[in-house]
Amino acid sequence: MAANDPLRTERDLEEILARAVREDVGDSATLRERLAQTAAEIGITPEALERAEAQWLRERDRAQFEIDFRAKKRKSLIDTLGGLITASGICLVVDWFTGGSGLSWSLIPVGIMGVIMLGNLVEAAFSKPNDRDFDSWSRRQKRRQKRSEDAESG
Repeated sequence: MAANDPLRTERDLEEILARAVREDVGDSATLRERLAQTAAEIGITPEALERAEAQWLRERDRAQFEIDFRAKKRKSLIDTLGGLITASGICLVVDWFTGGSGLSWSLIPVGIMGVIMLGNLVEAAFSKPNDRDFDSWSRRQKRRQKRSEDAESG
């Protein structure tokens, strides 16, 4: 490689090839043929190409499942916090109207719910995704998807 050659890394090569493919897009059959032809030209066996494609598809599907899982966890957190805030508000209003001299007993359940809310927020902010929870959720999603496909076809 020459010293003044602007192509320095494999990433440069990949990006240039990706842009060229995007410019010259055809239908998916044409893309698959071009992929196979290009792989053959640079000495990649069809088996290696199939393995790489399968790995890419698994990684892409997992990434999408992770996005969906995080969205589900975020919605669950918001629902939980909404319920706790509503229950706290009800306790405060009932205590206000029945207590006469201000708030008293409602501070105990509101304090407990506040600690629960704080714990949920800390967990959401600082915990890493749990692989076991994700895998379990992913299996349930795949089963649901399969059942809905079976119901549509059957």
